[in-house]
Amino acid sequence: MGWFASAALLCMLGSSGAWAQDKTETTDAKPAVARVRFFGQAAIGIKFFKNQSCIGGDGIQASKKNFGGMFAKNVSIGMPITPTVENMKSRDGILFAASYHEFAVRANEPLAISVDYSETTGVRSYRCDQIGGVFKPEAGQDYDITVDLVNGTCAVNVQKIEVRDSAMQLLPVPLDGTRKCTADDVLPINVCKATFEECKTNVIEKFKETDPEGKPGKAAFAECTARYKSCVADTR
Repeated sequence: MGWFASAALLCMLGSSGAWAQDKTETTDAKPAVARVRFFGQAAIGIKFFKNQSCIGGDGIQASKKNFGGMFAKNVSIGMPITPTVENMKSRDGILFAASYHEFAVRANEPLAISVDYSETTGVRSYRCDQIGGVFKPEAGQDYDITVDLVNGTCAVNVQKIEVRDSAMQLLPVPLDGTRKCTADDVLPINVCKATFEECKTNVIEKFKETDPEGKPGKAAFAECTARYKSCVADTR
C-alpha cells in the first residue's frame, strides 16, 4: 500500500459522551482540549502528530509494534467505557492481547495519524505499510481510534463518542488523507527551534552593545532555554 493512501473509514456504531471542561474564567485562558483513545497490540504500530497535517518530526507513540507492544497495559485518563473497550478481546493478536492508551490533546487543531500493521496468522500474512489520516478533534469531545483489517483492506477508524439521555453512540468521523512531511512544511518543533535561535541572537546582540569583544555566559540564555522547553512541551 503506498504512503498514506487515504484510509478507508469502516466505522461501527457504539457510544459515549462529551465531557464537561472547566469553564471558570481565569486570567490565563487554557487551550480547549479533547481526548483520544488508541487501540493497539503487538502487530500495530501507531504514532500521532499534534497540530500538523503531515507525518514527520516528533510524534507520540500510541502503540508499539513487536516486542515493545507485547506487554502493553491499558492507560486511562477517565474516558467513558464504550463497546469497543468492552469487546477488546476480539482485537487480540495471535499471542498477545490488545490494549488501549488514552491521551488529552488540544482541540480544533489537526491531528495526523500514522499506522504500520503487520501480522501472520500461521496461514496468511497481512501487512499495511504507513496508512493514516488527519482530523480535528472538537473541544470537550472523546474519540475511539482503531485499526481494522476488513476483506484484506486496512482501515483507520475514528469514532466520536457521544452520550445523550444516557444513550451512547459512536459517530463515524471522516479522515483527510496525509503524507510525509517535506522541508517546506512548518512543523511545531521546528518553530520552537527557530524561536530559540532568534532569542539567542537577540541576547548576543544586546550583550555586544555593552561588551563588543565579550561573549554572554550560559546564564544569559536561561530565558531562551525556558521558552524553548515550554514550546516543546506544548507540541507533545
